[in-house]
Amino acid sequence: MYESIGLLVELLFFLLGLQVYRFASGKIEPRDDKAKRKAEQFRKENAGWMKPLALFLMAIMAIEILVHLSQLLSAE
Repeated sequence: MYESIGLLVELLFFLLGLQVYRFASGKIEPRDDKAKRKAEQFRKENAGWMKPLALFLMAIMAIEILVHLSQLLSAE
């Protein structure tokens, strides 16, 4: 039970890193023009650190997911 909750949390953090990377790369755009301008300004100022940290988070969570899955499969 608790193992599957941990795996779910790791998967959610991986998806969070993916979304942050997509936002920093400009793949996600708000529909509202005012929000789009604010998001573009924020992206220009912060993309330099958001992209590497999002990739780092995704890499760490991918390793954690693989380790978690291998532990779950070997326990059975």
